[in-house]
Amino acid sequence: MLGWALTYWFYGNCQPYSSQVNDSLPLIPAKFLQLKDHFPETCIIKGSETSKMIALTFDDGPSNVTNKVLNILEANNVQATFFWLGKNLSQNQSIVRKAIAAGHQIGNHSWDHSNPINISPHELWSKQLSPTNATFDSLFGISPTLFRPPFGTTTPEQIQFINARGMKTVLWSITTLDWDLTQNTSEEILRRFKKHLHSGGIVLLHDVDFNNTHTEMLNALHDIIQYAKANDYNLVTIQELIKNK
Repeated sequence: MLGWALTYWFYGNCQPYSSQVNDSLPLIPAKFLQLKDHFPETCIIKGSETSKMIALTFDDGPSNVTNKVLNILEANNVQATFFWLGKNLSQNQSIVRKAIAAGHQIGNHSWDHSNPINISPHELWSKQLSPTNATFDSLFGISPTLFRPPFGTTTPEQIQFINARGMKTVLWSITTLDWDLTQNTSEEILRRFKKHLHSGGIVLLHDVDFNNTHTEMLNALHDIIQYAKANDYNLVTIQELIKNK
């Protein structure tokens, strides 16, 4: 009964993406804020606003782009968090091992990027999260405890269901729109990051190629790191970010 009530609450009160409630950060959708308010410990959209830390996160890999991202992070002595798809793991094992060895945090981004809004909590777990975690465990001996829902879509029932199985849901507070072919030049990505940078920020990036535009993201990534460091921000994993929340 509680699950149905929460779902009704969520859809009945969810505001459009551009509508803001109870927050001054314009890139956080109102629906994220509502979920955070209802599940403050299990649905994470940002860290502490009193600590100058941010977390760079990368979705949809691993891929050949991931290797280039890892090289940039290593050159700048930065750790990040990767939310990866189960279907991409077996053919990119060396890249995954490289990321783990470098101390980056690894999260679950579902098996095949299916939209969670269309499936039940049990189906999300049994067909998307559990097989991905099992593959992580069998190939690399790790068990991710963080889940980023594809498209940032989730429900209260899903958050509760996966939390009962040891996983937190992680969204974001700064989107770079690196996936949007109409506005994803390196200059646009960097400008968006600079404008919306804040303490505790969780930054959404992608370690896959969008119509051969990944070089724009990679060029922006270097400048993002340099700008953040120049402004005294520490770049950390999600685990480190929420530990100081």
